[in-house]
Amino acid sequence: MLSHDKPLRLRLSTLAFLAATVAGCSGNETTTGSSGSGGSGSGGATSSSSGEGGSGGATSTASSSGAGGASTSTSTSTGTSTGTGGGEVGGTEYAPYFYTWGWGNPAYPFTSLVDLHAKAGLSGITLAFVLSDGGCKATSEIQQHQSDVDAFRAAGGKVKASFGGANGTYLESACPDADSLAQAIQDFVGATGVTDLDFDVEQPGTLSDVLDQKRAKALKMVQDNLGIKVALTLACTPTDPQNNPGGLSAASLGVVKAMIAAGVTLSHVNLMTMDYGGYYSNGKAMGALAISALEDTRAQLQASIPALGDDAAYRLLGVTPMIGVNDVASEVFSLADAATVASFAKQKHLGLVAFWAINRDQPGSGSLGLYSGVNGAAFDFYQAFKTVAP
Repeated sequence: MLSHDKPLRLRLSTLAFLAATVAGCSGNETTTGSSGSGGSGSGGATSSSSGEGGSGGATSTASSSGAGGASTSTSTSTGTSTGTGGGEVGGTEYAPYFYTWGWGNPAYPFTSLVDLHAKAGLSGITLAFVLSDGGCKATSEIQQHQSDVDAFRAAGGKVKASFGGANGTYLESACPDADSLAQAIQDFVGATGVTDLDFDVEQPGTLSDVLDQKRAKALKMVQDNLGIKVALTLACTPTDPQNNPGGLSAASLGVVKAMIAAGVTLSHVNLMTMDYGGYYSNGKAMGALAISALEDTRAQLQASIPALGDDAAYRLLGVTPMIGVNDVASEVFSLADAATVASFAKQKHLGLVAFWAINRDQPGSGSLGLYSGVNGAAFDFYQAFKTVAP
């Protein structure tokens, strides 16, 4: 999980979800491990859209499904952008996570987005997180640093904003209905100019039919009104030691299916490839486990979307590991693991590559919120994943 209060991804799979039902690649379910993420939709007519997250646009497939004939759609990125070191390059968007609580903190290797761009050359970023500000209104950390966001974008930077995470109250939980939720999201977009939105849905109480439908209905309204991009970030598991397929839990699939049923066009289904727990990760390389989770999820997507070919399925997928040392002792994501995942992303043309988090991408010892625990120099992991760019 991505955590707002504690700057780590502490996925609940290692504790509360050890007995969760994980949907396998064949569509069958096995009672193993933790929660996952995934998607569903269908093929059909094509349309195109574009947004802040990339310059090339997105290809959508749509058809009617279900008893009500609801329109369904998914989106796969085919675009490219100029520049190096970030953004959507060669069809793969590269946007590491940046703590919204990290601005101005000298403990990190940069103090702002502009400073980060100058020091690392990074031009794509995911700002995390946006939550409820005590009611049906978004928190304002991003707006409080709007001049930095604007300067970063003026220099060619692409900005994504991630709603949700492991801690805090989600907007969809605080807003009483879809109309008010849509208004709160529109107000955020109007205040920040950020139109590439991600929804990290991982808290158990937020994985429900009621909230899934409210979230999806609201995002459909905002997408129709403002043309926003919508991505999902969800938990996943790799194939387990008994060779049961991993991928997406039934609850996480429910998040995606609600989006599809509402007619929301999805840009990415981003997998949190971390915090599987020792049952999955003991003695295993984290890069290989990430690929296993991606492949199992790809198979699930294709089982749910009959017209979805291999290329489109990979372009719909995103991957987000936690770099370096994790709170799960068996899960140390090394630079060699980064090279493994980057090579796979290039080979398969994944839609999105990110990591948690650029603030941790520095040498040192101490808090895992400050240091990866394996860096030899600042931005080692950024450079390793940067190879997804041609």
